[in-house]
Amino acid sequence: MSLIDNIYRNIAQRVVDQLAERMVGDANQHIVTARRYRLGVHPAQLKVRPNQFDDNITMNFAGLVVARSVSQMLGRGLSFDFEGETETDQEVYCKAFWDANKQEILLHRAALAAAEAGTGYLFIIPDGVIGADGQSYPRLCVVDPAFVEMESLPEDHEVVIRYIIQYKFTGPDGKERARRRVIEHNAPETLEDGTIEGGNTWTIIDWENSSEYNNKWTRVGQTDWPYDFPPMIHWQNLPAIGTPYGESDIPFDVLRLQDRINFSASNLSKIVRLFAHPKTWGKFMGDTPKVQLGPDDMPNFNNEKAEINQLPPVGDLSAALDVFKSQRQAFFDVTRSVDIDSIHDKLGALTNFGLRVLYQDNLAKIGTKRELMGDALEEINRRVQVLAGFATTVPARIIWQDFL
Repeated sequence: MSLIDNIYRNIAQRVVDQLAERMVGDANQHIVTARRYRLGVHPAQLKVRPNQFDDNITMNFAGLVVARSVSQMLGRGLSFDFEGETETDQEVYCKAFWDANKQEILLHRAALAAAEAGTGYLFIIPDGVIGADGQSYPRLCVVDPAFVEMESLPEDHEVVIRYIIQYKFTGPDGKERARRRVIEHNAPETLEDGTIEGGNTWTIIDWENSSEYNNKWTRVGQTDWPYDFPPMIHWQNLPAIGTPYGESDIPFDVLRLQDRINFSASNLSKIVRLFAHPKTWGKFMGDTPKVQLGPDDMPNFNNEKAEINQLPPVGDLSAALDVFKSQRQAFFDVTRSVDIDSIHDKLGALTNFGLRVLYQDNLAKIGTKRELMGDALEEINRRVQVLAGFATTVPARIIWQDFL
């Protein structure tokens, strides 16, 4: 492993360690595992003894699949098409809002978090950012899915009634603190006389646990959110049944396949290392001094039975390589991606129709991801218009670019 590889791996490991340290509990431990694999911090598949050469190789296809899906979704950008033939005040406001929030990098980070964890989250902070025109706009903040839990109605998982954002950090005094933000729905109540009390609103409650509060969860703040929608919005990366959480691009079965690929690649590397320079051995050489076997040397023996031989490679290298290739192809098939290496010799003969047939499953996957994230982005446009005080909201549909 090169020095650059070691530096990159150490940085990635620190990122994962910091994430694990900031988590409260292990409810989202699978997200830590997915992030570790995406960053290329994979478990070693071969045991290495002290002072032994390390033949372990990491072929980070998990990170490639996630990065590729995000680029295919957003690499060429997106735009919003608002209803109506003339530009409305709502449209001007929304465009300025997205510009103030640096739309391109914000959406890439949000899509990356969703592809890795299975669910994406954006938090709306009113008057949180200043635009190029000097005006104040709501700020969109990408929330790390590892710190979020959702509670939904038992009979309807699509209706989320509570978001919980919880994490640990080190305060200015060097002591560890934990914070919890609960965003819960205030459903209107029907009294005995039939009247309805309360509104369809939300409440934000902040809690803290630290030595300052005797290491107990203590309420430190509460904010009323007087809208029928919460300040948090979520979407599924890929659809899942019976849960508000979505499916990751790299679920556990894919990570196990990634381990097998690394195992095969590491073994192939070890075979090549051991047999790149064949081991020679001799017999009936007697007291012959050390034999020189360079290209310009001629070994000479007095014993007519003396021999020089080479140890043959153990195992079938071509068969092992075929196993590796089949595992690699299975990885891209399972993740509904196209392995460019498997078609590089056919690209010149592919027509536009043939290319789309080849990418059919890949296109379907990206289309699903775009539909799910797109609904959230369209809802954000509606919500910021409400926050801005517009009497009516103008719907907008998303125009996605063809990544092929």
